[in-house]
Amino acid sequence: MTTEQIEQTIADIHDAFREGNLKQAEKLLKAWRKINPNAAEMWHQSALLAVHQQAYPQARDYLQKAITLLPTEPIYFNHLGNVLRTLNEIDAATQAYEQALLLKSDFPEVHNNLGNVFYKKGDLPQAILHYKAALSTHGQYHDAQFNLAYAYMKQEKWAEARTYFDLALASEPNEVQAGKIQFALGQIAQQLQEWEIATTHYQILLNLFPEYLEARRALVTVLLCLGEEKEALKHLNVTLTQDPDNIDDQFNAGAVLLRLNHLDDALYHFREVLRLAPEHLETHVNLGGLALRQGRTEAAIEHYNTVLRLEPGNQVAAFTLTALNQSDTPDKPPVDYIQQLFDCYAQEYDQHLQGQLDYQVPALFKAVLGPLSLQDATCLDLGCGTGLLGDVLKPIAKTLVGVDLSAGMLTKALEKEHYDELLQLDIVDYAQETECRFDCVCAADVLNYLGDLAPLFKAVKHCTLEGGVFLFSVESGGADDVKLQQSGRYLHHEDYLKTLAEQTGWTIIQQKEVILRLQRNQSVPGLLFLLQAGSTME
Repeated sequence: MTTEQIEQTIADIHDAFREGNLKQAEKLLKAWRKINPNAAEMWHQSALLAVHQQAYPQARDYLQKAITLLPTEPIYFNHLGNVLRTLNEIDAATQAYEQALLLKSDFPEVHNNLGNVFYKKGDLPQAILHYKAALSTHGQYHDAQFNLAYAYMKQEKWAEARTYFDLALASEPNEVQAGKIQFALGQIAQQLQEWEIATTHYQILLNLFPEYLEARRALVTVLLCLGEEKEALKHLNVTLTQDPDNIDDQFNAGAVLLRLNHLDDALYHFREVLRLAPEHLETHVNLGGLALRQGRTEAAIEHYNTVLRLEPGNQVAAFTLTALNQSDTPDKPPVDYIQQLFDCYAQEYDQHLQGQLDYQVPALFKAVLGPLSLQDATCLDLGCGTGLLGDVLKPIAKTLVGVDLSAGMLTKALEKEHYDELLQLDIVDYAQETECRFDCVCAADVLNYLGDLAPLFKAVKHCTLEGGVFLFSVESGGADDVKLQQSGRYLHHEDYLKTLAEQTGWTIIQQKEVILRLQRNQSVPGLLFLLQAGSTME
């Protein structure tokens, strides 16, 4: 065959490949083989046909014949490496690619392929080296940009990964590749907590591929981080329509609805989780809490008992059962109990207390603090929550520090812009260890979540200036000094508080009985105490 005939035959074979007419390609190759069985390119093209037919062992044999006949052609070694990689013969593939580079060191496709081999081996520095070598000879090589971005992403080098994904996106990839890039850029933005940017990438991807559930689920996660529960719920409804037996989606829908206070709807989704996975731990935790909010004590006990059976060391369940069964009065609840309770409650806390529970504590504190004529005071808000007391303390404060265990509550407090400093710490630990000294320390609706108050009284005395004041509220009732209620909150007796104040060096300046708020449409009685770190008020 002449050179012109060979070129035409190759062109016809490639046309047959594009058209999916493999029989025609095979016919052309048989004719060529009959004329010249020792043509290296004929064996190379036969190998390409075998790849189209997914006959990879045969493709490997044909490429080896081509190399035997023409051992100086780098593209043969590159294609042999591809076939060997498909056959999972990684070491042999590596050798084939390296031989191709010995023959042509500036072969970008080979560098990219060799980079993929090292990526699969977990050797990211070598993978990056070869992807960069590919780009050094072909700066717009989309596959190398894309692969290099993924390698950087694997190394958690988010800025570098984003740079190369942006370059790959600018090279006008096809829709599938563009979708993969948008998803990766969304993941990077999530890692950097750039929630709005992540949202944009996932929404672009979903405009291209509305059925891409993984992207929709990622968008749900981001929307929840933005506090957009209702929007997240819309997307969860889409995923559940397409995949109703997805346990994570059912659980997340229940959790979102619980945060939105749609208790019956949340109950439906949690029960769907248990239909699919009867021992789903977090679902039993949430169902226990939901049952308590609905006043179904026996159901709550049943769920928390299941939690303890599944996870015997679960301190939150153990504490809750102690409260529900009224079996003991621990000194304080576990840290996890407080954090979980108020992180879940943070979104609706202000509206619930002020709109439904007629919450009186900030107004009661204002009435007590007003006559003291405090100005430019250093103030500490222990258990500051969402910062409802900040409205009272900010006008009298030179500096105002808020301390709370719940990150969710502190996020809400930050939005109010009352505080000079907000700290996620245990209030006793902070008061005991801080080097700051305060004129005014307040604990509004906080001591209900502590049993033994002696450590707190001592710690607050430590951080209060001489003549400074400590104002706090407690829930009252019952004959015991301290009593853990089924609600998980503590009652404190007036006599206990008086004795404790005297024992820890405080002077009682004022005390009075008050109504703190409503609970199940019943008034919650309480006590307000104003203590001073000294014997008399000026």
